[in-house]
Amino acid sequence: SHAQQNLYITNNKEKAIKVRLLYGLGENYLPLLQELATQQNADGGFGLESNFASDFDTSLEVALTMGIANFAVDNRLLQTVDYLVNSIHEDGSVYYTENSDPSYYLINRAVDYFYLLRQLNVDNGENNVDMQSKINSLLSFLNSHYDVANERLLGSTDIVDKLMTTYSFKINNV
Repeated sequence: SHAQQNLYITNNKEKAIKVRLLYGLGENYLPLLQELATQQNADGGFGLESNFASDFDTSLEVALTMGIANFAVDNRLLQTVDYLVNSIHEDGSVYYTENSDPSYYLINRAVDYFYLLRQLNVDNGENNVDMQSKINSLLSFLNSHYDVANERLLGSTDIVDKLMTTYSFKINNV
């Protein structure tokens, strides 16, 4: 039936979320996490599906999952975080594609997830990623695009963008 088809995990983002659920429930999550780890691309990121190019959103979900499950096999978490960090532009903006507008959704998700990952020692002996400096860069971009007088994000009429940004500011005391 159609309902049963929806029970099957089909993409890497769904796998990452299911691993976190299994981990939280104290169930055996390791086989699914190991399977997910094999989907890592050469650039360190993860695509939505097997053999898809890496994307920021999926890679963010996988990084959080690896961080929560303390999965550090073959420096995969570091490689994923490196991919994410390298995807953030110097001004703190993040894009779905090269030709798209900056995504407030992705920027806020990155602030939220990096905040959760900030205590991790993301260091392979050569690279030390300062998660707080990346959070500050993302927040700076949001702050520079927030019209305080009108309480809105420039270029966005999406209430979700506004709520996510307000939450990002609150948890980071901006």
